[in-house]
Amino acid sequence: MTGAAAPRRAAVCAVRQAPRRRPSGSAGLAFFFGRGGGRKDDAAVLLAQPPAAPVALEPVVDAETAALRAAPIGARVKEVFTTATSSALSGSIFGLLFGLVSGTVGRKGVGPTIAAAQVQARSWGGVSAVYSGLQTAAKVARAKNDRWNNVIGACGSGAAFSCASGGGPRAAVQGCVSFALFSYVIDGLVPSTGGDATKTDAELLKQ
Repeated sequence: MTGAAAPRRAAVCAVRQAPRRRPSGSAGLAFFFGRGGGRKDDAAVLLAQPPAAPVALEPVVDAETAALRAAPIGARVKEVFTTATSSALSGSIFGLLFGLVSGTVGRKGVGPTIAAAQVQARSWGGVSAVYSGLQTAAKVARAKNDRWNNVIGACGSGAAFSCASGGGPRAAVQGCVSFALFSYVIDGLVPSTGGDATKTDAELLKQ
């Protein structure tokens, strides 16, 4: 009994002392993920899948942009004319009141006060009409309502204001650039409200 047990103990000790080798390659994945067939198959499927192709997203078109694109030429011209006329009227009223208040505070007399008020009314009315007309014309021509329409309107109003003040072509260019830059910065700082304004413009085009 003692002689037969000795070789068996020696074999067991040799097996225990033998270094264990970790499998490599795909067998290594099975070693780390477990010996179960399900986990090995899942890992192989995940590694074999190609990268997903990017999904092309269509641009979102709001109600106002759709109405601008579908509006006839007559409706677009009508909107530009209506907007420019109303802006000219409101600007003239503001300029008239501003001139009257300035003349009264400065005690210039009735005649000079009325003359200054008329000049202010023409200046403010013209600048307002140019800004609103160009801004609306750019919107209906581009079929987009973004900050660039305001920049175009500001450029035109800056040039008109410089010319009305007695400046030449160089002053008109400077006024255009300065007004356009100021409008771009302000539009970037102030968030767009949308909502009711978009609905109103769309309804105007449908009339």
